Amino acid sequence: MIHHLLQAITDALKLDLKKEIPEDDNHWGVTPITDPTSITLPYLTLYLSKLQVDHPLQQLSHSSTQPDPPAPLTITQEFQQDFVIELYDKTPSDLEKRASLVIGGLLTNHDSLIKRYNTTDIQANYQTNQISTRHHLRQFQFHAGIPTYASNVLGLQLNFTAIGHLSMSRSMPDSQDIIQTINISTK
Repeated sequence: MIHHLLQAITDALKLDLKKEIPEDDNHWGVTPITDPTSITLPYLTLYLSKLQVDHPLQQLSHSSTQPDPPAPLTITQEFQQDFVIELYDKTPSDLEKRASLVIGGLLTNHDSLIKRYNTTDIQANYQTNQISTRHHLRQFQFHAGIPTYASNVLGLQLNFTAIGHLSMSRSMPDSQDIIQTINISTK
C-alpha cells in the first residue's frame, strides 16, 4: 500500500544524509539484510512489513429501481502498514548518530512526505476496467528501535507504521453489447 511512500522517504533521506551515507547502491537497500557481513558500512535499507486492513469505514452503494445492471459499490477501509529502516554501522556512536538523524529527518519531513504522497503522481491509484483503488495516507509513526548484533556488525532496526485509508470501487458496465465494430485495414 505504501511502496511509493518508501521511495519518497528514500529520496528525502539520501538528500538529508548525503554527508553521512554515500548515495550509491553499496550503501542503500530495499530488502531485509540476512547477512550483515556482506554489506558495505554504513548501510541503510528500507522495506515494507506487515499490512493490516480494518473493518470498512463506510460502504456506499448506488441503487436503482431497475434490477440490471448491478449497482456500483464503493468501500473505504482504514489500513496500517509497517515499514522498517535497518541501519548498520562500524561503531555504536556512528550507529546512534545516523539513527538519530534518520528519525529526525523522517519526523521533521512528515507533513511534506504525506502531502507529496497524497497530492502527486506517486500516490497509489490503480484501475482496471471495473475496479479502481485509491490509497490516502494520514500519518506515519515511529514505534521502536531494536538493536541487532550479528557477526561483529552493529545494527538498529527502526520500526514505523503508516496509517491511511483505501477506497475501493467496482463499477458495473451498463451493457455487454458491442457498441461499434471498426475494421482497420493496412495498405
